[in-house]
Amino acid sequence: VDANCLFLKNIEDARRIRKQVTQNFEAADLPVKTDEERRRLLTFLVVGGGPTGCEFCGELSDFVKNDLRRFYPRLAPLVRIILLHRGKQVLPSFSGNLQTAARETLENQGIEVMTSASVSQVDAEQVHIQKAWLRRGMDGKMALPCGLTVWAAGQIGQDLVREMHQAIPEQQELAQSEAKGSDRQLFVDKWLRACGTDGSVLALGDCARMEHEEPLPETAQVAAQQGAFVARLLNRQYDLTQPVPVLESSEKFDLAHITKRPEASPFRFLDLGRLAYLGQSQAVAELGLGSTPVSETKGLAAFVLWRSVYIVKQVSFRNRVLVLFDWIKSRLFGRDLTRF
Repeated sequence: VDANCLFLKNIEDARRIRKQVTQNFEAADLPVKTDEERRRLLTFLVVGGGPTGCEFCGELSDFVKNDLRRFYPRLAPLVRIILLHRGKQVLPSFSGNLQTAARETLENQGIEVMTSASVSQVDAEQVHIQKAWLRRGMDGKMALPCGLTVWAAGQIGQDLVREMHQAIPEQQELAQSEAKGSDRQLFVDKWLRACGTDGSVLALGDCARMEHEEPLPETAQVAAQQGAFVARLLNRQYDLTQPVPVLESSEKFDLAHITKRPEASPFRFLDLGRLAYLGQSQAVAELGLGSTPVSETKGLAAFVLWRSVYIVKQVSFRNRVLVLFDWIKSRLFGRDLTRF
C-alpha cells in the first residue's frame, strides 16, 4: 500500500494526486498507447467509503468533467472512477436514508460504487480485490488494472506516537486492553493529557483517544473542539500536574471567584452533525445537537449548507473572501491546471 498508493492527508498529498491525475491523462493521450493501456491509466480507484473517499470521488469527477474534458475530449469516455468500500453502505456514520442517497448520487455521475469488498494487494499497475460475495460465477477475487489508487480507508499512526507508546508503559497497557494492541493513537484522560505522563504532554485530534471511552470520530469537528479546549486550559494557566487541573492563582483569575469552580471541567464533545460533498453541486448533510438529530438534507440545499459551513469556519475575514473568490473563479473559468 505505501509503495503503490497515494494518500490524502495534507495539502502535499492533494498536490501529488492532482499531478498524477494530469500525468495519466497526458500519458493516455500519446498516440503509441493502446486502448487497453489508456483504459488502465484512466481508471482511478478510491479505497474507503467514508466522507474522505466519497468527497474525493465527487471532486475528482468534477475535475474530470469540468476541466480535463476540455483538453482531452476523446479520453473522457474512457475514464472510470471506482469507489471501493469494505462495508455494506458508504458513509457509515450517516443515517440510512442519506447513505442510500449518497450512493445513488455517486452512481448517477458515473462513479462505480463497490461495497462489501476489500483490498488484498496493491501492485504498480493493478489492485487485487477480495469480494465478500459471489457474482456472475466469479470466485470472489479479481484483479483490477488501474492507473491511480488513492487510499482513504484510514491512516497509520505517526512515528512520534509509536515512540511514545514504546516509552510509556501505561500507554502499552491501555493499548492492549482497549485497542487490541494498536499504537496508532495516544490514550488521554478527560483533560486530553497523555496517560502516563506528568501532565506536560497533551494530545488531540486523530492521534488521541480518551481512555475507557468509545473513540470519537476522526473529524475536523472533533479536533477543532479539542483545540479550543486545550487553548482555554493553557491561556487560563491551569495547573495540569494536578489530578484535576486547577487555576494556578485564583487572585490572578477572577473567573474562579465568579464561577466558584477553580477546577477545569473535562472535555465533552458536542456533535453538531456531518456533511459530505458528492460532486456536481450535490451533497448530504445530517445536522444534530449532541445525540439529538435536528434535520437531514440532500442535494443542492445540502451543497449550499456545506459551502456555508466552510466559509464560516475560515480563520479570518480575509480567508473567507479569498476562498469565496476562488470558488467563483473556478466555477466561471475552470480550475488552473498549472503544475506547481
